[in-house]
Amino acid sequence: MSNPFFTYLQFNKVEQFNEATQVLIDAGIPYQSEDSHQFFDPSYLHNDATRDIRVLVQQNDFGKANTAFKKFYTDQLDKVDPTYFLFQFNKAELKSVISNPEEWGMFNCMLAEKLLNNLGEATPPGFLEEIEIEKLYQAKEAEKASPTLIIIGYLSLIILGIGGAIFGLYIVHTKKTLIDGSQFYRFDATSRNHGKIMLAIFTIILILLLLLFTNH
Repeated sequence: MSNPFFTYLQFNKVEQFNEATQVLIDAGIPYQSEDSHQFFDPSYLHNDATRDIRVLVQQNDFGKANTAFKKFYTDQLDKVDPTYFLFQFNKAELKSVISNPEEWGMFNCMLAEKLLNNLGEATPPGFLEEIEIEKLYQAKEAEKASPTLIIIGYLSLIILGIGGAIFGLYIVHTKKTLIDGSQFYRFDATSRNHGKIMLAIFTIILILLLLLFTNH
């Protein structure tokens, strides 16, 4: 059985990508990469703002990768340039960084925790791990598809036909990969039922059209 690769990190600078992949290489973790500039005009080559470089690892290696990066970043914390933007943050802002690891990333969270400790706001042992677990639990909750998405899906069945099927497939099958490598359906059961109905309607329309044309 194949063990597919999923997006683990995203960058827009080659230097960051090279640093991250070296950590994975040193830890013996296989990876794959995707670069958006491979699919766009070469004139955008030096525009980092539009670049999307992804590092993909296998699902069962997410935990190992997390451990490798924690060790790597721990060794880097005492070498950070004092002009780095987090050094200008106050206590409240640093706490906000720690509370949002999915937004700020592992390194910034670890540095924010260190800076808070230096300011006399020591965090309990394992605090970052508890935040990660809490965020992971929240991320597992499926979201409800917006009414707009559902309406456009049904309208697409009437206007475009195949367009409605595409919306249905998206709602039914889209998954999200969490920081531990586990995957869950993005949309809740009610939303996915709408997607299944779209697919069922499209199938019925397709069968009727085939019958209509075969009888002529």
